[in-house]
Amino acid sequence: VHQLPLFSGIPTRELLQMMSQRGLLEVVSQAHAQKQIKLVKGASVLLSILDAQRFGEWDRAELRPNADRSLLPQLAGIAQNKLKSYDDRISSKPLNSIAQDSNISLVELQRTVNETF
Repeated sequence: VHQLPLFSGIPTRELLQMMSQRGLLEVVSQAHAQKQIKLVKGASVLLSILDAQRFGEWDRAELRPNADRSLLPQLAGIAQNKLKSYDDRISSKPLNSIAQDSNISLVELQRTVNETF
């Protein structure tokens, strides 16, 4: 499980090709410095990679390992002591409350969200 900074917009095909050839850290640092990509301050994503044979193993939050945050300061271009902004939790509604407020079932909403993201 990795915590990575979030950048706004869609990366260009060229930027993605450079990442695959030269490496993520080098390309993202250079693109950020040249203002080709813009950091969304305080926003990040959690990336979990799990072998299909272990599917479902991390379904419960207490079973998930802590996120590796080592790339966060490097990719975001911030000092290690400035990571507090990435710890703040933003309150939000549970998914089932959104389904209750609409004419869509929770199962249909989850299916649509999973297909979209």
